[in-house]
Amino acid sequence: QEYVESHDNIDTDRIYLGGGSNGGYMTVNLAIENPDYYAAIFPICQAYQSEWIDDDDLEKLLNIPIWFVHALNDVVVQFQPTAGDLYDRLVEAGHENVELMIFDNVIDTSGQFVDTDGNPYEYLGHWSWIYLYNDEVANEEGVNFYEWLNAQAKN
Repeated sequence: QEYVESHDNIDTDRIYLGGGSNGGYMTVNLAIENPDYYAAIFPICQAYQSEWIDDDDLEKLLNIPIWFVHALNDVVVQFQPTAGDLYDRLVEAGHENVELMIFDNVIDTSGQFVDTDGNPYEYLGHWSWIYLYNDEVANEEGVNFYEWLNAQAKN
């Protein structure tokens, strides 16, 4: 906040926050602590357990656009008690701008890396940020993550 306040060329209606794993945990945590600060958040394989979020904190997240990214075979951060349960609770509470991209696993889609059988190399399931940063995340309607993010702004 100090950095933003000292740089008047920053559009304070378009401050986005995202991170993977523990960075995803901190993304959720900072959004709960500062619910009016961010235009959108994108937790990736986030480690914030849904059960740690009480109803008051859940309410704080309802007006923040959120896009979750996670792989089902993530052995570091399990999907259901984190992003899965939190997404379900937000939808049930009436969140109107929440997205969830679930991958079965994380494979190389560049064609550069293959296993010994010539199949696409499979990365650790925790590395679901690979898809996001390779611009391979879109919702069921075909809306690309970066197009969605660019459309988010506070008024």
